Order: sequence, then C-alpha cells, then structure tokens
Amino acid sequence: MYVKCRQINDAYNMFDRMPERDLICWNTIISRYAQNEFAKVALMLVLRMPEEGHGLDLITIVSILPVVVDIGLLKISMTVHGYVLRAEFEPLVNVLVALVDMHSKYGSARIC
Repeated sequence: MYVKCRQINDAYNMFDRMPERDLICWNTIISRYAQNEFAKVALMLVLRMPEEGHGLDLITIVSILPVVVDIGLLKISMTVHGYVLRAEFEPLVNVLVALVDMHSKYGSARIC
C-alpha cells in the first residue's frame, strides 16, 4: 500500500521494523518496489536477502530480472541468469520469458 502511494520511506520503515521477515515478505516488498520504478531499492533488498539468511526463489527472480534488464545492468542480469541455472529451478514460463526478454534486449541469441 505504501509503495503504491509513493510513500517509499514509510514502506521501507515498516518492512525494516518487522521482527521476522519470511520469503513472502521479502518477495512482496521487492516486487512492489520493482513494479513502481524503485529499481535501486529493489536491488538493494535482493542483495540484503542472503545476508539475513534468505535465498532467492523464482518469485524473486521474476520480480528483479526485468528491473535489471530495463536499467541496463548486463553484468547483474547475467549473474541472475547464472543463479537460475545453478539453482536448477523448475523452469517456469515467467522466468524463461524474463530471460528471453533479457537476451533480446542485449542482442544475444544464446540463452543457455
């Protein structure tokens, strides 16, 4: 709600004050930031997840990959792609579409 109303500081403060954050909380705030053009905050949160003992899942990947592609972060995009391959996630259409989109924007015909 706070992010949709462009109250970015309130949203972050509420999230930061939570005593425990599960993967659903992480993915919710990351996807909201990503969808509302707060790419830097979304990326910062993704990088903070492992520090707090949470791994990325497919929802995290689907949320963040379009963001890094849109702002032109090729190295991070390729790192996320590598993470998907190493984690051996079940291929979801959303992830595959995001990866195809990434490679098409960077002019690469090779996906795997």
